[in-house]
Amino acid sequence: MIKAAALVGVALMAMAGQILGSAPAMAAGVPGAAAVHLVGGATRVGIPATGAVMTPSAAQAASMAAVPGSQLWVARYVGDGDGGQARGMALSPDGGTVFVAGDGSSPASGSDFATVAYDAATGRRLWASSYNGPASAADLVHGVGVSPDGKTVFVTGQSMGSNPAVTGYLTVAYNAATGAQLWVRRYTGALKRGGIATALAVSPSGSAVFVTGTSFASPSGEDYTTIAYNPVTGAQLWVKRYNGPDATFNDDQAAAVAVSPDGSMVFVTGKSIAVKSTNDPDYDYTTIAYGSATGSQVWIRRYDKFGPDDSASAVAVSPDGKAVFITGTSGNNTPETDYATVAYRAGTGAQLWVARYNGPDSLNDGASSVAVNPDGTAVYVTGHSAGSVSFADYATIAYDTTTGAQLWAARYNGPPNEGDMANSAGVSADGRTVYVTGVGAGTVVTGGYTIEATTIAYNTATGASRWIRRYPGIANINGGAGCCVAVSAQGPVYVSGWAGAKTRDDLLTVAYDG
Repeated sequence: MIKAAALVGVALMAMAGQILGSAPAMAAGVPGAAAVHLVGGATRVGIPATGAVMTPSAAQAASMAAVPGSQLWVARYVGDGDGGQARGMALSPDGGTVFVAGDGSSPASGSDFATVAYDAATGRRLWASSYNGPASAADLVHGVGVSPDGKTVFVTGQSMGSNPAVTGYLTVAYNAATGAQLWVRRYTGALKRGGIATALAVSPSGSAVFVTGTSFASPSGEDYTTIAYNPVTGAQLWVKRYNGPDATFNDDQAAAVAVSPDGSMVFVTGKSIAVKSTNDPDYDYTTIAYGSATGSQVWIRRYDKFGPDDSASAVAVSPDGKAVFITGTSGNNTPETDYATVAYRAGTGAQLWVARYNGPDSLNDGASSVAVNPDGTAVYVTGHSAGSVSFADYATIAYDTTTGAQLWAARYNGPPNEGDMANSAGVSADGRTVYVTGVGAGTVVTGGYTIEATTIAYNTATGASRWIRRYPGIANINGGAGCCVAVSAQGPVYVSGWAGAKTRDDLLTVAYDG
């Protein structure tokens, strides 16, 4: 997507949540097909389940494996409409399948849930399933997960219903091998006023699927609402709502959910308005721990440092289950914002440390994702930060998990010195590399520059960049962005998001050699 400099702020903020690499030509004219691009110039349209896809030769495969960051394959999914955007991604436990979920454009209904499964080694499309809600209106994905046994894929988000005609939570379970729909559950709250599911997590034991988001009620307004489902039947196990202390604005919005490694606790975070008597509502990070079996509240903690703008966006749990890490955007003592990362003791909610990051220009900085090293020694936070010569840069920070001391900070400013916004981070199984993806300002062209899905690999010990890859879309016309990154224990790293064609955006998945 070519953007003039004057428009970059609006363009990047509107698209925060998408991908990049190198752009082969797209197979055209095949409705519902996924064009799979393999290194070495081979391009073939992926036919659902039975379609053959050309694979690299043994020599090509050996050559690619020797170069970290090599693009292994690219898959683009169009569906039956005008493309769409990926919003979530998950790997099967054995690393053999990549599941991508997002919004698939539909001529009849606007957008539907679109879930696609790919062979992780080749990019061949195994199946694609869509869900159109009863109102045939906008159905938008916000989270995806896989059962520990690899047999079921869960997707959640928002969907317009017909009775009542309100937008509510939608959660769908699919057979991971075939894409067959197993069950569908909708939630609009006790008063049927609707809501939006924002995140999903699966218990390590496979005993429950947890969905969180915002649900509307009266007189409490918007509340955190967290639901536990039986993963086999979709039966609702429990529902818990949180209404914050403010009685005027009634605005509590959950953004993320995680489960402890032993499956005993569920952690939800987001933002909630504190008591305030002015017309300037004061949002706090608000994190709640629930017992996973019954939904009983174990603890609740709020974080508010300076100003009215504290909004948590992500949560992660240490591998030993002893600490919970929250990150997001926090107001400072100016009108601007910083990264703020808070560590809590998982069992009690006691605050262990707080680390803040203010970029070089002391303007707006906001964290979007957090990941923990498998050895539990470091936590990595990424997002966007105003640069000294640019609108925004990727800013990735490593902290010591015990003390919160900053280990290193790495920034990425794309070639045009404009806007770069990281959306997701993941760590390799050996703990040596952290991968970050998002949307970056790419190639300078006449009248502006391209918007690209930019993925970076950093050395976890030093923050040094190992490689940078950008996926600019077809002929650099409509660009792309990365929403999500997933790292396989087998070595490859997968990025999903969207890539533009001349008249549409496609769900994009790229595999790189880690």
